Amino acid sequence: RGSCDMKGGCTSMLLAAEEMVAANVPFVLCFTTDEETTMLGAAAAAKDPGLRKAPAIVVTEPTGFDIVIREKGLLHFAIHTKGVSAHASMPHLGDNAITKMTNLLEKTKDLQRIPKNPTDVMTMCVDTIKGGTRINVIPDECEVEIDVRYPPEMNTQSVLKLLRDRMGRNGYDIKILHELDPVETDARSPAVKALRDIIGPKAKVTAVPYATEMVMFKEANKVLMVCGPGESEICHCNDEWVDIREIAKAVDVYSEYCARMA
Repeated sequence: RGSCDMKGGCTSMLLAAEEMVAANVPFVLCFTTDEETTMLGAAAAAKDPGLRKAPAIVVTEPTGFDIVIREKGLLHFAIHTKGVSAHASMPHLGDNAITKMTNLLEKTKDLQRIPKNPTDVMTMCVDTIKGGTRINVIPDECEVEIDVRYPPEMNTQSVLKLLRDRMGRNGYDIKILHELDPVETDARSPAVKALRDIIGPKAKVTAVPYATEMVMFKEANKVLMVCGPGESEICHCNDEWVDIREIAKAVDVYSEYCARMA
């Protein structure tokens, strides 16, 4: 685990740094913690003057050397329902919190459909559910955790409005767990064009449906990209790998890019 995400990119950065030091090219390397969860490391790093003054910031997550300039927003939240516990042989004495939850989720089926273009529109996935204590006890609580990814024209409030328009406003509680804004860099930026020129015409300037630390630097710098060795599809798999030739290519790309942007 982790060979592609993020050891490949980190290794490429360190090897490129060796070349840039020898060539007296100015650059800043930034390694962070908590990228998979809170992104607190990137949030702290974004306050560094070096990142604010940089002509561009490149996150070296695996993209197969495509240049990512747009990421969707992220909203993680929990829905909680309450009921009344009772013996399962006498359900009329209780109020089933799990049944309440399934009824609510049924009303959001249209939001849960998998779209043909997940990079461009909102997606919603119910990813965890907890409820009940024993098979013969009516559950008095149920909670689901939901992952929403939304495009730049939306925000947290517009996502919640879609839910409430379907579920109503009573009979449940919502708790926001984590949220990240969408982020986008102008494809016409000279910094984007320079990176594509170095990689070659096969490099696509593109968008992705997931979030990286790119979003954490949006207040510090307006020229943000994700570009690195390895394929994003194998991230978080048990048999992650990255071709050593891609590491070597990344070293050359990062070294030349920093020299050109200096």
